[in-house]
Amino acid sequence: MELHIESIEGVSNFELIIYKPAGEPQFQFLIGPGERGDANCDKLESTTRSQYPDGYKFDRKHFDITDVFDDVPHMVRYEGIEERRKDWMTTLTTYDTEETDRSPISNLLETVIQDDGAVLFQLIFEPRSNWAAKAERQKGILKQGCHTQGGLILRTVMDAVLGVSDEEKQERHRGETPEDVGGTIHDSQTSGRRSGTSRMGQIDLKDPSHTYNVSMRIAAENQAVATNVEDSLNNLSGQFYQIDGNYLERNENEYKRMLNHGITYPNGYEMVSRRKPILVCNINELANFITVPSIDSLPKASRGGTGGMPKAQSPLTSPNEEVFKEFSGGMTIGRAVTELRDQEGEDKDVISAIESKKEWFDTLSRRDAIGLSGPDLRHHYLRAATTGSGKSVATMNDMLTSYKDLKGPTMLIDPKGGDMCENYLRCHRTLFGDLDDVEYMKIPEKDGMIPGMPFFDLRPLIEGAGRTRETAVQDIIDHYFQLLRFVLGEDTVQQRVS
Repeated sequence: MELHIESIEGVSNFELIIYKPAGEPQFQFLIGPGERGDANCDKLESTTRSQYPDGYKFDRKHFDITDVFDDVPHMVRYEGIEERRKDWMTTLTTYDTEETDRSPISNLLETVIQDDGAVLFQLIFEPRSNWAAKAERQKGILKQGCHTQGGLILRTVMDAVLGVSDEEKQERHRGETPEDVGGTIHDSQTSGRRSGTSRMGQIDLKDPSHTYNVSMRIAAENQAVATNVEDSLNNLSGQFYQIDGNYLERNENEYKRMLNHGITYPNGYEMVSRRKPILVCNINELANFITVPSIDSLPKASRGGTGGMPKAQSPLTSPNEEVFKEFSGGMTIGRAVTELRDQEGEDKDVISAIESKKEWFDTLSRRDAIGLSGPDLRHHYLRAATTGSGKSVATMNDMLTSYKDLKGPTMLIDPKGGDMCENYLRCHRTLFGDLDDVEYMKIPEKDGMIPGMPFFDLRPLIEGAGRTRETAVQDIIDHYFQLLRFVLGEDTVQQRVS
């Protein structure tokens, strides 16, 4: 009612923003007042500082979301989904920071840090009025084997008309009634309350007197990162109450709510549906989202993006310079930045994320560029990552650096039949000036023939020694068998030949 009646003073709401600027693998965490209320930055700053250890640094700054995006960005809104009506009263999954070494929002941060564009995560929360009386009514309805007041009335009418046995009444609510009276589940092994498997038990754990309305949304420059973060908070879904990301495309209305620092309240059909644009969270659930995580609780790839001290960012001790020298040349592994843009209106000779060819070569000589020599590459090397994270681009970077620093042929086999080989040709020509040393074979060729691969070079014997082709071929075969006998042994070779 406070949203529609001006005489009713609304409660204060608050805002948390996690901002990753365009082109920077760095996070900014911002906490401030929301759309309405009497909270100010002075009070909020003093309260926030008292909640964090001394190692956290705080600064006051003016942050305007309109400065981040030039146009309406791609929007994702996280919504609460009830398995059955009134399941918003049950709990989400909560993490014990003393038991778990990962931040609940680590999946979100890990996905965002991979994107070069600007990404902004916004969370608005406000205290919700005490609904303890409503919780007790709902537990009473659950005890009767129903989930809503309307269902209970219908069940009562049907029982009066058709009749029902005592055994059936007991069976109706057996699965909803926990062992302890009142719905709270105790576990002696955990020395306290735990998240129960029944709705009634979870209603008590929800703590109806201390809950919050929560709106969470993400704005991103690139559509790919927006679709990738849709499911990044699904791990926090509860047994009956789930979180689901909803990709809204370039939604101007949701973007306006973001600019106004406001909550997206359910309207119309949303008010009676089981999917709502807000979540109801208790204190522990809300803490999953609004607590700025320590570096140690984040995935390795996103630790540097938090701005923490370098010692805390690295999970391993840095090797000394003598070790780095051993890995200063060869196939360079690391951040892949060599794929050429191939879009209309863009220069195809521009390497993405690199200003010039000189910058690419300079990158290879950096101290943190790790190179694998020829002997190192005798071992298997696996690169595993999610779809769209840059495996193909990194593979091209491997080949380009191998061509630059190592001798011998390098083969790229693309079994998917995509444009990876064509992209490599563009990169190679841009960096090295020509394609004289590159052989591109499509299998099969246009005529359906599979090309032959010249593993043995006959030119030294034919052109240099003046032998005929037949004699040169026979000499190569004889020499090959001599090597086989030396490596495998005479008996093994004879067995294979016979």
